Amino acid sequence: MEGLIFDIKTKMGETHNFTFYSDLHDDARECAHKVLKTHMDKRAALPNAHFFGIGDISNFIMPGLDRRHTPSTPVPELADEDEYIDRQVDRQLTMYREYPWIAMGIGNHCTSVINHHHTNPVKRLIDKMNLDPSRKKMVPMEYAGYSGFARFRFIDKKNPGSGAKQVFNLLYHHGAWGGHLIKGKGGAQRWADRIEPWDVVVYGHNHACHMDLLPKLSMNTSGKIVDRSQFLVNTGTFLRGLTQGGSPAYSEIKGYPAVALAAPLIKVTPRSRGLDISVEIGDC
Repeated sequence: MEGLIFDIKTKMGETHNFTFYSDLHDDARECAHKVLKTHMDKRAALPNAHFFGIGDISNFIMPGLDRRHTPSTPVPELADEDEYIDRQVDRQLTMYREYPWIAMGIGNHCTSVINHHHTNPVKRLIDKMNLDPSRKKMVPMEYAGYSGFARFRFIDKKNPGSGAKQVFNLLYHHGAWGGHLIKGKGGAQRWADRIEPWDVVVYGHNHACHMDLLPKLSMNTSGKIVDRSQFLVNTGTFLRGLTQGGSPAYSEIKGYPAVALAAPLIKVTPRSRGLDISVEIGDC
């Protein structure tokens, strides 16, 4: 589990737009690359945009060790590549260098690479991104691991020496929960309920995209009962589960349903007396 802290200098009342990506599987032929590119362009154009990846950005289903592999699994430029991992990391640098990524983590597809090949391709990509001259003015990327906390401390530009005015607490996990009906909600909520503090928890893995609003009650120091909202957010995918014609994909063989191509947008606005948080999904 990782613990990340981001200090963000801002004006109070300015909205920050966080996009959470997972399960892009961007080296798979079934990845909706054009849709993903359009989506990233749109989200990056928002003011104060931040991208955060929580695992399985790559597919890494390679020949030799993975029973899911077929010759048509990877994108054509990697299909006959001996140095698959090296070329994929370079390919991702080209794909993502211009976007406002602040963190990226791993999922089960990446842990398989770590276990079999003794290298962490996400750490390698982050190193390359942080050394890329075109990203000099961007926030350095952080390694997010498989799960963790991310604390965003909003510091007033007018008075930076006064410290953080508001704090947004994020809890994230690549995901370990599924189910055709509940889409992992029960497992994710049980996991998150034992951990504090958080305003939003995001999780992926099951390729679903939805949001649940969780009202919480507490009593303040003066004895007043107060309520606040927490958000449980499933991050979606850009991997097409079903394609017309050609060899059947793994998800088709296993009978997985079609999925929406989406990634949630979490809007956070620090104000003098608290945070405004909203979640938007399903915009593709």
